[in-house]
Amino acid sequence: MDYKNFFLRSLISIIFIILYIIIIKINFKLIIVLISMFYIIIALEVIFNFKNNKFIILLYLFLSYLFFYNLDFENIDLRIFNLLIIIIVFFDIFSYFAGKLFGKNKIAKNISPNKTIE
Repeated sequence: MDYKNFFLRSLISIIFIILYIIIIKINFKLIIVLISMFYIIIALEVIFNFKNNKFIILLYLFLSYLFFYNLDFENIDLRIFNLLIIIIVFFDIFSYFAGKLFGKNKIAKNISPNKTIE
């Protein structure tokens, strides 16, 4: 993790959580706006901070955005959606710690230097 951006990333995360709670209270169908903002910020970070493989990463972002955009938010149960988000967050955290504890084989140095296969 790039610790020089840690404060900025934490601040943006808190803002997104607050916006998510506000959107839930107002109208859950507006969640696509928040997701779009999130993808735009990630794409800008990739464009300005990555030197190699920008196209592959942006293609992945675009394809995953298409998945979210095609979800029918009118018929999604809020509890199930929140459970999905919680599962994704915990999986990401667990993967980080598992890679730190057991990881020895690096995936690619130019995309993410500390990611391991394990």
